[in-house]
Amino acid sequence: DYKPKLKEMHGKSLQTDEKPDVFFGRVGLLRANDWEFKQRGRSGLWVSDLFPHLATVADELTVINSMVAESSSHTPATFQESTGFRLNGFPVMGSWVSYGLGNMTDDLPTYVVLPDARGLPAGSTSNWTNGFLPAVHQGVPFRTSGEGDAISNLFPARKIASQVENESRSLLARMNRLHMEEHGFEDAFAARISSYELAARMQLAVPEVTDFSSESEETRVLYGLDGDQTRDFGRSCLLARRLLERGVRHVQLFSGGSFGSPRINWDGHEDMRRNHGREAG
Repeated sequence: DYKPKLKEMHGKSLQTDEKPDVFFGRVGLLRANDWEFKQRGRSGLWVSDLFPHLATVADELTVINSMVAESSSHTPATFQESTGFRLNGFPVMGSWVSYGLGNMTDDLPTYVVLPDARGLPAGSTSNWTNGFLPAVHQGVPFRTSGEGDAISNLFPARKIASQVENESRSLLARMNRLHMEEHGFEDAFAARISSYELAARMQLAVPEVTDFSSESEETRVLYGLDGDQTRDFGRSCLLARRLLERGVRHVQLFSGGSFGSPRINWDGHEDMRRNHGREAG
């Protein structure tokens, strides 16, 4: 955010009657942003020099400046971003969209998650949980590294013949029907059946949506697919666009994984300029 007061107070102590909540030891001095902000586009939106390419489309952006986090701890803050609550167990936005609006395609999930290729976010898979909503509304994660199948175990092993696979599906369907007749409706079980049926349809749809060979060279350049620093997230952005074009209701992208050394996220404690410069691409 553009905070001119922070630049004015750089190197000074925080002047407040409230006691700041800090992780370690004493409260440090205030620090101005390492990058300058300029007003961009006809709207005059303040955008940091850290994002020169984003600045060129300032008039196409929607920015919410009033939102704040209630936790400075990684996982609760990530839960709040996904669900609005710091505690685990609440439905995420994508699950609410799936529950409220339903699907627009029978061949792809209603809610797709595209994690960072380097690792899952803090809180892991809880960031796309259905919470107390029916299990069918949880997010479906795609592999974003560009290596291997986009969805783990979507396709059978090559050594399994198609006839054997079809017979296995028929047997599983009969066993599921018997289970339902004996035990009645179970939300998690019904969602599992639905996921198997969707998986069968996705075997045709997923290879097409993840195949970028039809995209023009201009598009590849715009999404940064040929750059070492921009390739992974650019691939996720292009995949998100293609999924939405084919009827997926909600796509959730993550930039940055959880923890590690060197860091693979925006939590640049040690070297802000190098860390954020890398993440911004």
